[in-house]
Amino acid sequence: MLVENDVYWVQCQFVDINGRLRSYTVPATDFLEGGVWEAGMSFDGSSVGFRRAEDSDLLSRPDPTTLRILPYGEGPHKMARVFVDVQSPHDRRPFAMDPRHIAQLADERVVSMGYDRIWIQPELEFYLLKSRDMLAREEAMDRAIAHVSQDDSGAHAEGSSADPKLLSDYSIRPKMGYFAAVPIDVTDAFRNEFSYQLALMDIPIKYHHHEGGGNQVEIEFKHMPSVKQAADAAVSYKFLSRIVAARYSFVPTYMPKPLDHDAGNGMHIHQWIESGKTAVFYDPRDEFGLSQTARYYIGGVMDHARAMAAVTNPTVNSYKRLVPEFEAPTYVAWSPRNRTALIRIPSPFRRKMTGDFEVRHPDTSANPYLAFAVVVTAGLDGIKRKIDPGDPIMEDVTRMSKRRMRELNVGRLPATLDEAIDAMESDEVVKEALGKELFEAFIEQKGKELLEYSTRVSSWEIERYFDI
Repeated sequence: MLVENDVYWVQCQFVDINGRLRSYTVPATDFLEGGVWEAGMSFDGSSVGFRRAEDSDLLSRPDPTTLRILPYGEGPHKMARVFVDVQSPHDRRPFAMDPRHIAQLADERVVSMGYDRIWIQPELEFYLLKSRDMLAREEAMDRAIAHVSQDDSGAHAEGSSADPKLLSDYSIRPKMGYFAAVPIDVTDAFRNEFSYQLALMDIPIKYHHHEGGGNQVEIEFKHMPSVKQAADAAVSYKFLSRIVAARYSFVPTYMPKPLDHDAGNGMHIHQWIESGKTAVFYDPRDEFGLSQTARYYIGGVMDHARAMAAVTNPTVNSYKRLVPEFEAPTYVAWSPRNRTALIRIPSPFRRKMTGDFEVRHPDTSANPYLAFAVVVTAGLDGIKRKIDPGDPIMEDVTRMSKRRMRELNVGRLPATLDEAIDAMESDEVVKEALGKELFEAFIEQKGKELLEYSTRVSSWEIERYFDI
């Protein structure tokens, strides 16, 4: 592949605990002649939060199944990408805090319970913000339009009473952008190009569309046959979106709640388990197309939802998305169709014959390797312990009275990251999913993040209290 595509550089990628992409670049000749596939490359683990400075050496070893040609660069700048697995330099065993290894362990848990694989499909939403260059061009155009629409005295020309800027622009009102079409949708060309490039990197596309927020988009790719492959695809998705967006003068943000008045960015996780050619979660006799095993799995996800929230919703900003009126779940419930529930059974229930359902509370700030791993491990715990999720909630949970919630035993997701960390610390299944070492490091990092946040003064506070 490297020879046929005349690749000069290979970018080696992995993510840190928080899911931020890290990379280093190696000449392709070292892959062809220097033995990088076998020998790997050593690096400083303390600089990415994996280890302390006194014992920082780690080894990264490229996974050849993930080698892909990147859609940019020519001649001496032609590049490929490969994911690396992080290992101990002493014995070459998997490094316990490597997020990709955590995802692999989740896949192994699925197999250890007698199943062949779990299929995962994340839906990553993001906003396309205008780059500085685009804003500068728009300002110049506004000035030009204002100039030609005025007479010599500086007043608007006769018959032109509207603001010239409004005549040259369309806008989408908050939460009103779902399935918006061109020309109101200015993201269509980007989505076409981005989807095409994803497909070239072996990430098959289901469809793409404008999401509910202004300039908010979603490109859905199809189910991937493992936790690790789905997480690899999610990392590639975020990386490639930034590359392609720059060509269209956009800057993507995966911040869970970038705008206080508009929809947040979710990462809904569809999933189903396969054994042989059988969809374990599917039962054609059930009114929702779900087997008893699927219900137990749902019960496990619900049972650990509060504790896993620190991983699936890992930022202070995450909890500004988990509020009513924005189609993000705030309560622990499952339901057919209902988008206010934590777990939704998409309809029509029997069309795909897989028993597929989506877990709706994760957001796009989550490390996908860790988020998928904790959701799957929680679901498997539900199967092991036969956790009954109860009856589905057919009402809008956000409009229920507290008394009605008590009657239906509806719990609430954490309202803050601090509350989520408290729930996580006492949950053994989340600890099992992450491993003791990463579990403790994650809590330590989030504790520092919360302390730093508690000292920051926001513009809202200044506006509200400055003259008190």
